Amino acid sequence: LNGYLSVPACAFYPNSTDLTLSGVTGIMTNGAADSATKGAIAMVRLPTGAVVNEVTVYGNLTSASAELGCDLKKMIMTTAVVTTMATMTATGSTGDVTATDSSITSATTDAGAIWLAVTLKNAGSSNQCVFHGVKITFTISTVKP
Repeated sequence: LNGYLSVPACAFYPNSTDLTLSGVTGIMTNGAADSATKGAIAMVRLPTGAVVNEVTVYGNLTSASAELGCDLKKMIMTTAVVTTMATMTATGSTGDVTATDSSITSATTDAGAIWLAVTLKNAGSSNQCVFHGVKITFTISTVKP
């Protein structure tokens, strides 16, 4: 079975007051007039035993020097070992951007915690990096409880 999980920007919890979330559009914007990286995280729940095939981050950059990044991470609860499953970075262009990673590390999900960590970096002016959301594509052979 093939499936996907779409995680909109409004599902992310920002770690900076410079990140603003639009209640109308559901997008997240870096409002800082600097080039410091700001971040946000979102927990995700995939079916146990699912194999992650691809992760794509979506956004918009108004400066080619701005940067939108995203990592998919998981932690095995019994050992507290954190693995970065996928890493994506969009930079170097303007307008709507996507970045995709299909080289997934430890692609099979288990009973551990899985989360997305997104980073928004402006190039010195505010609102140069806008985050729309993430799509996780996966396959599953059998449905498990």
